[in-house]
Amino acid sequence: RVAEEIIGEGSASGVRFKDGEIKPAGAVIIASGVRPRVELAAESGLKVERGVVVDDYLKTSHPRVWAAGDVAEHRGKVYGLIPASFEQARTLAFNLCGQIKKYEGTIPSSMLKVAGVYVTSIGQIFPEGNEFEALVKKDEEAGIYKKLVLKNKTCVGAIWMGTKKGVSEISRLIQTGKDVSRFKADLLEENFDFSLVLEK
Repeated sequence: RVAEEIIGEGSASGVRFKDGEIKPAGAVIIASGVRPRVELAAESGLKVERGVVVDDYLKTSHPRVWAAGDVAEHRGKVYGLIPASFEQARTLAFNLCGQIKKYEGTIPSSMLKVAGVYVTSIGQIFPEGNEFEALVKKDEEAGIYKKLVLKNKTCVGAIWMGTKKGVSEISRLIQTGKDVSRFKADLLEENFDFSLVLEK
């Protein structure tokens, strides 16, 4: 859907879509993403799609040219995130020094503080398909919203708003692919002991 207008006097009260529907909202977050400048690469004959296309070793379509960071497109993704750029730079440094390493991709994550509220997103937060399950917990009084996305008994994505507590543990759960099926009912509780899963 395409948003047409943020409505409200002095602060956001909702969003009007092109079809005329209005969704109420107390805050509106705008994310425009990253658009790599690929003109020079394209003019040089490198394969370019959304970014400069690289393989698992960060090599472009030319055997003596590599790319990393915001301009690189790996397995169809342009990350545009600092952690991904760091991981790609580290992998590329090894490869250029002859210590061959594969770049397997980066689980995207970001943490912002918007109007005094912490907002964190990790991994797949809006997946499509019946194989995914979303667990959601809201505490409107405390201003906290938590969402976990599960696939095949593992966490693959999360949104945390209003708190940082548990963010690093959830990030580790997503990275390690631990089976969380036994703990589904408790994962979003404020005082859940993540060591029960992470130290298995």
